[in-house]
Amino acid sequence: MANKEHVEIVKQGAEAISQWREGHPGEQLDLSGATLRRASLEHADLREANLRGADLEWADCRWSDFVGADLSGATLKRADLFKADLQKADLRGADLSGTNLEDAVLQDAVVAETIFSHTRMLNTDLSNALGLERTVHPTISEFDPESENKSGDLPNHFLMGCGRNMPFKATVYRVLIGSPSDVKEEREMARDTVYQWNDRNSKSMRAVLLPVLWETHSTPRLGKGRAQTVLNEQIVEPSQILVVIFWHRLGTPTDEWESGTVEEIERFLSKQKPVLAYFCDRPVPQDIDQEEWRRFLEFKKKIMAEGGLVREFTTPKDLADALRDHLTATVRELLGPTPGEEWRR
Repeated sequence: MANKEHVEIVKQGAEAISQWREGHPGEQLDLSGATLRRASLEHADLREANLRGADLEWADCRWSDFVGADLSGATLKRADLFKADLQKADLRGADLSGTNLEDAVLQDAVVAETIFSHTRMLNTDLSNALGLERTVHPTISEFDPESENKSGDLPNHFLMGCGRNMPFKATVYRVLIGSPSDVKEEREMARDTVYQWNDRNSKSMRAVLLPVLWETHSTPRLGKGRAQTVLNEQIVEPSQILVVIFWHRLGTPTDEWESGTVEEIERFLSKQKPVLAYFCDRPVPQDIDQEEWRRFLEFKKKIMAEGGLVREFTTPKDLADALRDHLTATVRELLGPTPGEEWRR
């Protein structure tokens, strides 16, 4: 049974715990079987504490120190352990269903019979953890490539429980990346961001995004009329999401629209398919084509006047960071939420 005095101190939070430790050097906190549901324990010093069988469901344990703690049989369902230090902790038989372990450290922890179900593990360190071949996985957990790389060799049993080494059904969406010719680096960044999105989200959201660019997905065709007509048939119409990127050019006019990129936007909007528009706000070169610049500014003014919502960015990294989140929101809208998404931003 837990020490009632210790339980009351812990419920007061990190500062009270630190003060108690100063006055009781070397003494172990006895919280075995304690009810600490929804407790605010962020930054708490719980090193080597006895938390065997404790109830920490929904507890806020961000940045807390559990090094060497006994958490065997504890309930940590839906607890937030962001950046928590669990090195050498005993988690045998603990329930980590829906727990957030993003950036947490579980080096040398014991996890035999530990329940991982919809557990969020992003950039989580499981290196040298013991008992990974005996973990319990009622449902698939989220385990990103960064966690896998950081944790080293992991048993196939654990990886399969996290959906890393098993086939899965997914909905495929083609993401068309459109732009004039002045944002080559940004186009490549957008393509790479789509691939990175798949690494992080495909298994948990059951969706795969295929980046589509005219340079890589179109084939030469003669006798089909204007070039944009060929592109419309080959890559525009089959795509479900459009990402457009602008800086200071609008692009070459087509027979019907101000540019090929503008035509792609109009075709998507006419079919109520999502369009994600990004405008670079870096200073423009001094030698730009002034007529092209005028056309671009008129177009931007037009879409803003029509109530369009766009995102401005400065660097390719800024674009990638914004696009990554926007793709997640767009896929959710198209697909609907999937299990285990409680913690995803």
